[in-house]
Amino acid sequence: MSLTNTPQAKLLFEKMRHTQARQETASDNMARSGVAGAKAKDVEDFKASVKRTTKPASIKTTNTGHMTGSLKQANFRVKTSKQQGEPSLTNNSISAEEQLLALNEASTDFYRLTKVNENVKSRIRTVASIGSGGK
Repeated sequence: MSLTNTPQAKLLFEKMRHTQARQETASDNMARSGVAGAKAKDVEDFKASVKRTTKPASIKTTNTGHMTGSLKQANFRVKTSKQQGEPSLTNNSISAEEQLLALNEASTDFYRLTKVNENVKSRIRTVASIGSGGK
């Protein structure tokens, strides 16, 4: 089994894709912040996305002692935000300050997820090198 094919790795990569979708949505909102009547968009919560798209693991057995499962990739819904931005001359609901905060949050989350991935790979390399002379 590939290390990137485990349910944990798939969930980590799905969270990274969710963070990327949040960043793209915030960037799009920033680009439209001066457009009259524009409404802010937001990506659905990650937990809600996983609950909506994840099926129970399908169990396949080739031997009674072996089991494998699967995790369906999440498709993130982008919806119009119900939050009303501060009043503006353009009558839109996009607050540039809030979108900058969202961009910063997404960037920080992505960085943390990248570090988690690197940490997991480092631990696996350490375990794999035990007994092989440390090479």
